[in-house]
Amino acid sequence: MGSERCLGDGPGVRRSPREAAAHRAAAAATRLDALALELRASVAAAYWRVWLVERRGVQLAEQLEVTLALQEVVQSRVAVGAASVADVQQVALRAARIQDELRSIAPARRIREADLRAAIGGAALPEPSIGASLPPIRRIAESRDALQAAVAARPELASIESEALAFESEASGARASRYPGLTVGLDWMETGPARQSGVNGDGRDALAVGFTLSIPVDVSADRARASAALLQAAAVRSRVDGVTVDWRAEIERQSATIEDTAARVRLHEATLLPQAQAVFEARLGRAAAGQEGGAAGVAALLLAQTDLLQIGIERDALHAEHLVAWAALERVVGRPVAGAENGSEPPETPPPVAPTGTDEAHAHDEVAQ
Repeated sequence: MGSERCLGDGPGVRRSPREAAAHRAAAAATRLDALALELRASVAAAYWRVWLVERRGVQLAEQLEVTLALQEVVQSRVAVGAASVADVQQVALRAARIQDELRSIAPARRIREADLRAAIGGAALPEPSIGASLPPIRRIAESRDALQAAVAARPELASIESEALAFESEASGARASRYPGLTVGLDWMETGPARQSGVNGDGRDALAVGFTLSIPVDVSADRARASAALLQAAAVRSRVDGVTVDWRAEIERQSATIEDTAARVRLHEATLLPQAQAVFEARLGRAAAGQEGGAAGVAALLLAQTDLLQIGIERDALHAEHLVAWAALERVVGRPVAGAENGSEPPETPPPVAPTGTDEAHAHDEVAQ
């Protein structure tokens, strides 16, 4: 029975493989954290695309109901000569176009839901429940410096550092392999009693201690391995500056998008939508009362309806863009971003008013053009 133990290689040779493996395990763990941030951003983007399709369907359904009611009003006025068949056909065309857009909502939702299921990684998951209410618009409650400083704590940077440390541990082991090594060996042999009596050392077991000194002759391979590992560590660390610059630029882009969409949502809700609603209701009331007839009156009413629908769809798209940008900002920062309800006052705007006779003439001119 024998045993040998290497004493002269030093701790670097024995510890380096363990350290390299530990650093690579840490790098893998931090990469999982980074993937979680990417997944959260992609799921948010897919979710709000589904929500946007749902909101568009709600608005189209409301406009279709109004258009069908308008068609009945115009058709009833044909009998008394206050409207023509062409007016009825124009309103019917508008209703048919809205119905066509409504039919496209279901396929569009299926496509967006498939993207959402792909983002969350499960085709057999239940159908996602998408609320039709408007999400809140928030402003960033943290300073720009705090967001930029958070980049230093990104899990990808920890992964890069762990990977570089693993290569440095391999270089340390390669350098230690170039030094002489000492091995101590111990052999024990059980001999047992001799068959003849009077034998010197009868029954004593043999014990041998040996020393082996190993001197590397060609260390060029170990030197090259150490140099290659150090170069790989330097190359890995060089990625830090590049990704940090990209992330800080992305923070500026997403912050600007969040601020712009918040301001535009306030403009739509405080000014554009109320004005479009007031114009449409005024046109509809005059048409129902018979004060506005003919092709020009119907065209002006349909134009007001188109503006109202378009502004509502734009407002919803800005809501979705705002929330997608918020998720992208949190992905870049590497943590949730503090936000506050946007309580800033919108710019003062004149109250919406019903169109006057001059406005009507101007609208008729636009339709004629």
